[in-house]
Amino acid sequence: DITQASDNNNIFISMSFNSEEPGNIAIHSIDGKLIKVLEAEISINETSQIKNYNISDIPSGMYFVKFESDNILLTRKIIIVR
Repeated sequence: DITQASDNNNIFISMSFNSEEPGNIAIHSIDGKLIKVLEAEISINETSQIKNYNISDIPSGMYFVKFESDNILLTRKIIIVR
């Protein structure tokens, strides 16, 4: 699950799945352009993890947050309003 903080400067990502291969969490524009890598080579186990990432440097707009590894691709839409 992905939730945004009320101040739009932070995004909280709750993850609870199992990825045998490390993956990357990144923000992409709606046309697929990489905007920001939030974390690289992250491993997720079945225990739920909540991570907080600062997104204050990203302008207003609609984006996709993606977790991508060799065997998993998860995508969620977010909207940033400044």
